[in-house]
Amino acid sequence: MAAVGDGLAVGRALPGRGAWLCRTTATGCLASALHRRTLERALRVQLASGASDALRTSLVSRARMAIHPPDGPDTEGEQMTTQGRH
Repeated sequence: MAAVGDGLAVGRALPGRGAWLCRTTATGCLASALHRRTLERALRVQLASGASDALRTSLVSRARMAIHPPDGPDTEGEQMTTQGRH
């Protein structure tokens, strides 16, 4: 994932400051990163209210698509809102 503009984008090769989450336990890794605020420090952003829920939903959705790929466009680069640190 990466901090791109005023949002977060989920994907492997994105512009902006990025951070990696564990692939096999992404939701557990995300919960730990949110609790310890390591994600915000790594991306140098302050997550807006609801951004963590949107990110969790996106990760769960991407995990499901990895197991059962849909017949449609790729969701690479999904955007979630953040609030930049000043």
